[in-house]
Amino acid sequence: MVTMAFPVVLVGWFASASTTLLMAGNPSSPAEPAHAHPHAQTAAVAQVTLNAGQKWQTDASLRSGMAAIRKTFDADHPAIHQGKETDAQYDALATAVETEVNTIIANCKLPKDADANLHFVIADL
Repeated sequence: MVTMAFPVVLVGWFASASTTLLMAGNPSSPAEPAHAHPHAQTAAVAQVTLNAGQKWQTDASLRSGMAAIRKTFDADHPAIHQGKETDAQYDALATAVETEVNTIIANCKLPKDADANLHFVIADL
C-alpha cells in the first residue's frame, strides 16, 4: 500500500479556505500550490493525527478518487482565481467532488484509525 500523511494536503482550494489536494499516489508533486496567497486550515483538518508519527496507509479508492478530484479542480482553478468561474461551473465542480468523495467512502478499505482520520479531511470536501 502507498502511505501519505493526511494533514499535509487536502482538497479545499475549490472552496475559499483551503490548503491543497492529498497527493494521491504522486510523491513528486509539491505539497503547496504555486500561488502566493495563504490558505486557512479548518477545524476538522486540524484534528488529523499521524499513525504513531508515521504516514497513514491509503487504499486504491482513496488514491484514485483524490487524483480525480485534483484533475477536475485543476481544470477550473485558473477561472476561479480570475473570478471568471460561473455558478454553473461551481455547481459542476461541487457535484464532481461530491461524487468522488462518495465513491471513496463507498469503496474504503482503510483500517479503522486511518479511516477516522480520513473523515477529518473529507469533511471539508
